[in-house]
Amino acid sequence: EHPRRAGLSSFGAGGANVHLVIEEYRQARKSDVSAPDHPVVVPVSAKTDGALRDAVARLREAAAKADLTELAYTLQIGRDAMRCRAAFVARDGDNLLRKLDAFLAGDKGVAAAGEIPPGRREKAEALDPSAKDAAAVAEHWAGGGHVDWLRLYGDNRPHRIALPGYAFQRKRFWLPEAAK
Repeated sequence: EHPRRAGLSSFGAGGANVHLVIEEYRQARKSDVSAPDHPVVVPVSAKTDGALRDAVARLREAAAKADLTELAYTLQIGRDAMRCRAAFVARDGDNLLRKLDAFLAGDKGVAAAGEIPPGRREKAEALDPSAKDAAAVAEHWAGGGHVDWLRLYGDNRPHRIALPGYAFQRKRFWLPEAAK
């Protein structure tokens, strides 16, 4: 119930002493942004289809405990848009969890999905998400379009939250061991 605290002491060879007291940072859990009264877009991207599936699986674990608005904001603002994309439109946390589970089970129809061909960049024209419905925004982003996510929030932005990082593919690049 109390934040963790620690004291650090350092004693220099020349007689200098330093003592520092540190305390764990705890962010306020609820942001000033209320629960959405409209569907939100939860974008997920990766460099390959396999990595996208891994990213969705890792997001599924975190989404069960996260606030939907904060989760969507963190993914919209705090992540790079990569080549393979899936955008989920959700009304609430349970709706998102059902869609993530269906996607992992192989139902690609629960998300707007797309893949930008290698060498091609994101479409230059930015979409104002506040002027469109969530499904159109999801399709635009998944198809390689740029979305100006900050326009959705104005000055009343949710908190960013800690989410799983990129699911790097596990590949070995070492030379094989010599036969003995």
